[in-house]
Amino acid sequence: AKCRYALGMQDRTIPDEALSASSSWHDSTAAKHSRLGLSEGDGAWCPAGPVYPNDAEYLEIDLRRLHFLTLVGTQGRHAGGHGKEFARSYRLHYKRDGHHWMPWRDRWGNEVISGNENTDEVVLKDLGPPIIARYIRFYPRSDRVMSVCLRVELYGCVWKGK
Repeated sequence: AKCRYALGMQDRTIPDEALSASSSWHDSTAAKHSRLGLSEGDGAWCPAGPVYPNDAEYLEIDLRRLHFLTLVGTQGRHAGGHGKEFARSYRLHYKRDGHHWMPWRDRWGNEVISGNENTDEVVLKDLGPPIIARYIRFYPRSDRVMSVCLRVELYGCVWKGK
């Protein structure tokens, strides 16, 4: 089970055109700036408004084909020390080709994944159970009104099954 390869947010194997979002605060915080470890534009994807209380804002990644996803990584907006936004928790939704979006849940039925405590540290989350999907959405969430921003990476491998 060596299916833990970075799928290309950081190294741009996943192109800008594969990244979209429900909204963005500004062009400088658009979906294409959501790459883990990079600090382009204003340093992350940031939605236009607060995510509290309805968690409706999302970052979407199209992997172009089915992948087996075993791990995700998240960061906030560091921007050389100027950023102060990060997501303390988030939910993942996923979709195979043309199917409905489905929420990821852990083995105990929880949808919420704990995220970042600061703007720069990478938090890795093992996906148990793993996800088989082409499309992934990150929904940052918060328990109060605050700005959130995200940088992400997906880890896994191309799905060889049927």
